[in-house]
Amino acid sequence: MNFSLRIALSVLIAFLPAVAIAQNVVQNPTASQTITQPANTNFTVQGSTILPSVNNLNTILWIDGVKYTTISACYNALPSTGGTCMVPPNYSETLAANLTLGKNNTALIFTGTATINQGQYQVVIPAGTVNVSVISDFPLNGNTSITPVLFTGYNGSTAAFQIGGGTCVGACSNPVNNVLNFYMRGIRVDASNIASNTPIIKLTRVQQFWLEGANINAGIGCGTQNGCGTGTGVIGILIDGTGYFSGIGRIDFPILNIGTNPNGSTSSVAIRVQNVTTHTLVIGGHIQVTGSSTVCFDVNGGSGTSSELTFYAPNCEAATTALTVEGHANVQGDLRTDSGVTNYVNFDANTNGNRIRFLNSVAPVYGSGKVSDSGVVNSVTFADLDQSHADLWQLFQSSTNWAVTNKANSKTCLQFNQSGNAWVNACGGGSLFFNEGSGNGVLFYNGGTTQVASIDSTGAATFNSLSVSGAKSFKIDHPLDPAHKYLYHSSVESPDMKNLYDGAVTLGANGTATVKLPEYFQALNKDFRYQLTCIGGSAPVYVAREIHNNRFVIAGGRPGLKVSWQVTGVRHDAYAEAHRMVVEQEKPEEETLKSPSSTQPAPQRLQAANPD
Repeated sequence: MNFSLRIALSVLIAFLPAVAIAQNVVQNPTASQTITQPANTNFTVQGSTILPSVNNLNTILWIDGVKYTTISACYNALPSTGGTCMVPPNYSETLAANLTLGKNNTALIFTGTATINQGQYQVVIPAGTVNVSVISDFPLNGNTSITPVLFTGYNGSTAAFQIGGGTCVGACSNPVNNVLNFYMRGIRVDASNIASNTPIIKLTRVQQFWLEGANINAGIGCGTQNGCGTGTGVIGILIDGTGYFSGIGRIDFPILNIGTNPNGSTSSVAIRVQNVTTHTLVIGGHIQVTGSSTVCFDVNGGSGTSSELTFYAPNCEAATTALTVEGHANVQGDLRTDSGVTNYVNFDANTNGNRIRFLNSVAPVYGSGKVSDSGVVNSVTFADLDQSHADLWQLFQSSTNWAVTNKANSKTCLQFNQSGNAWVNACGGGSLFFNEGSGNGVLFYNGGTTQVASIDSTGAATFNSLSVSGAKSFKIDHPLDPAHKYLYHSSVESPDMKNLYDGAVTLGANGTATVKLPEYFQALNKDFRYQLTCIGGSAPVYVAREIHNNRFVIAGGRPGLKVSWQVTGVRHDAYAEAHRMVVEQEKPEEETLKSPSSTQPAPQRLQAANPD
């Protein structure tokens, strides 16, 4: 074995974990669309047990500067069955044509720092390719002090990295029109001179992909060639399933900086998923999109397909909006934001059932952050300190309403609208409505839609039944002018739970009369008091026999004399006995500082509407 090959093998062994993942990425997803790595990791090289059979590592070529002087020369020399092209440390190359990685079961492995100057040329993985990896072993934490594997200077108008794409030959579901299993790890793409409306990394009809530690810097026109300009519509990573796409993908710890120039960018997006029927998972990472009308994540399912995106706490550090959702899309998961984000999320029309939770969000929670929802049943939750309890509630917002809904029973318990009105619901029975319009104040409803009470803007309360508090009056329609006037009466008050009964009776032939009271009278009342008044004459009338068996006897008058009577009693039913009113009470400490009642405004009225 020559010296160069020995070096290649020794370096490759250091990359075994990453290479193994490269071949096995996103294979055999479970029913819940999670990504798994198969257990098969056979180690074979020409009968030995040294290297894994990943991307046909039996064939390893090395860019030695003699036989293979460029990446293309090394890659093109690989057999059709696949193999691995090793790039030495401190490598530098300026592309003279597109770098096409179009062979199945191949890997491009960087063993140290490298700089690839792209200019107008792309890195292309054509449709129909299976199992392609582009790998470096640099840390995935965005440490700028470490010189990475850098693809730089792309100034074209298509994509710096184009994975898949082209016009479908026959049905787009035909494997020849798709890429299966693409893995990229620890690669930085610096597209500082990129044209407007251009993605940096574009995946078109790619089934099963893994972008691990993708580091993208799109300064947009700040290179030495074009000076510093503004960019429009630049996209960091574009996942596009136009025509056909059914698979699963994952983006781990992306570090994206778009519009990092004095002028920023306009309408740029860090990660966009569109026209796809797939499930893409974004895990962690740091994302900044400076400028106006910018977005960290955009999901657009179109009108006939469905885009799926799941977040596992990536951090949107700067953008106009953290997330926009359009068309038939399904977006779930946890998302973080920093102070550089103005708005949280915008749900467009036709969106339905998306659920987003913002973790440790900074400025918008307590500042001017907005949620715009033109769809239905979308929810946003802000999990602050108590995340387990916050998970029980969903915060909905549309163009006209905010609502807080309990996830367990799907009942709305709090709602606001842009007119200034607010509802507090009992999540199952009764509600309280704060009405900003027409000075109506607060309205009370029963378990249905029937209003049972109200408090107007002056503080006057109206109840359809009985209540007690303060100075009380009763309001009814004026009997002589019910269309234009009310009639008010004050109530009679007592320190006891007192009931009053009255009537009139005519004395019989012997100058007596028996007054019959309701059957429940003695069961409800005790401590009886009597008042008798003669009508049409005078007589020494008196109560000849007090109340017994719910009746009493009047005597002392002449036959035919009419007598008006009044009886009161104090309640002694079970509730009354258990809840006697304490007539004189000390004021709470916070109320003792107030002025004496003689200097306070007149007490508010309590009103009963149309009492019986």
